[in-house]
Amino acid sequence: MLVLRCTRKLLRRLVAADGPAPSLTWLCDWYANPVSVGRARLILCVSESTLLPVIMPARDLRSFAPRLATAAGEVLRALGIADTLVGAEIDRMTPVAFAPTKSRVVLCVGDVRYDAVRQSSDGTPGWEHRNSMDRSSRSSCSTWSR
Repeated sequence: MLVLRCTRKLLRRLVAADGPAPSLTWLCDWYANPVSVGRARLILCVSESTLLPVIMPARDLRSFAPRLATAAGEVLRALGIADTLVGAEIDRMTPVAFAPTKSRVVLCVGDVRYDAVRQSSDGTPGWEHRNSMDRSSRSSCSTWSR
């Protein structure tokens, strides 16, 4: 089970569950916040335990949770995490319970990483920003690859 902790702004647009159980995923709870890059509407998701960022389009919120699992898997694979571990994490990301945020620190770190994306004119991180995001995410997830 995955607990997806959303800002009030996003939680109003989703169906919220009553008092979620703890996450059973290795990446723990995920935090989600809607953001904009130019005209693009996105959702910034950050893992509570590793601060791993995943940025995805905000379209079709009904499929948001399954798309997060897929996107998180793609990011983990790009960081060199073994396919067996990635597959196991994706499997653990269902079912999903939505809940309000409980840590401003996770959202703050996510906002700092989001600023690197926002600074690029086409909405994708520039080479230097992408490398710094990869380095910080790689160090956060280094215990997975051992």
